[in-house]
Amino acid sequence: MNTHADEMPTTNGSAYVSTEVRHGVSLSYVSEKLRNAIVETNALARGCPQRQRELNWLMRFEVSAYLALHNSLQAANDPRLVDRLLQLARADLDKWLERIARRLDCEKPH
Repeated sequence: MNTHADEMPTTNGSAYVSTEVRHGVSLSYVSEKLRNAIVETNALARGCPQRQRELNWLMRFEVSAYLALHNSLQAANDPRLVDRLLQLARADLDKWLERIARRLDCEKPH
């Protein structure tokens, strides 16, 4: 039987895919809050480069959740992704986040 989940392309891998019915806060709201957290972590890392190493794990969890929410979890396999995101200028980070949200691709950030 074909379900909506079967029809939607995903890079998450079958171990991470399930069909769920939920009632609660919209997932777009969750996406917006994750996006804001990623942006603020990036700003903190850029403003305090000496804290980048400790912010790496925080950013890793935020980015993994954001990618999973947008069916792009495969991008999290890039071992340098978080380091690059922590160093991106705000405009470039916004572009990368928007590409993920629109599911255009999982292109590496510049």
